[in-house]
Amino acid sequence: MKLHSLLYSSRFFPNIWVCQNPLKVFEYRHLVALTRFSGSELVLDLGCGSGLQTCCLARMSRKVIGIDIADLSKAQDKARRVAGKLHVEFIQTRLQDAAFERGTFDRIFSFCVIEHIPEYRQVMELCASLLKPGGEFVISVDSLHGVSDELRATHALRHHVHHYFQAEELRSLLSECGFGDVQVHAIFRSRLAARLFCRGIRGGFSYTLGETFWRWLCLCVAETLSPKDAPGVFLVARCRA
Repeated sequence: MKLHSLLYSSRFFPNIWVCQNPLKVFEYRHLVALTRFSGSELVLDLGCGSGLQTCCLARMSRKVIGIDIADLSKAQDKARRVAGKLHVEFIQTRLQDAAFERGTFDRIFSFCVIEHIPEYRQVMELCASLLKPGGEFVISVDSLHGVSDELRATHALRHHVHHYFQAEELRSLLSECGFGDVQVHAIFRSRLAARLFCRGIRGGFSYTLGETFWRWLCLCVAETLSPKDAPGVFLVARCRA
């Protein structure tokens, strides 16, 4: 049995290291570090995918609801694994079709999903209305600075990306959608991050657990040494309703 399978079935699950992608591990840990949890929050994970990050967020929250338009069978399997320990719920729906009331959530997270939504402005405006006053919207989006036009086109086609964001554009958009205290910065600013992302576009983002940990560690060092104001492959934003 692979080491990651042991981790998946152990008492330490859910754990972001099951992801086996150093870029996603770094992204998750970076976004979570932008806010503080008291353990009483109701959180929405917008575009939850397989549900790993949703379950990880539930370790710090009262409850996390994950929504996605894609098949959620893998996410539901994870929900069964954590049943009785963590409170997670998965709903297959568009945000526009969900029956959430205004001011429902304390936090809304989205891990590189907004760029895949054609009506992203409408979704951002809706997120602002679904947050409680002072609630936080914490997201990452694709920018793909440092990635060639050819690879960017391949990435957009393969992953159904509708829009790549630039920092000032994202900052203005969030303000126009009703958010305040908007903070935007780049991650994956290093050459190492760009190389790993380009490699992933060409051949996939799957690594062994050992490779994931080692490359994540190298990423942490490379990002620390990169200029803070340098552009990056991803953009991260934190703002308030």
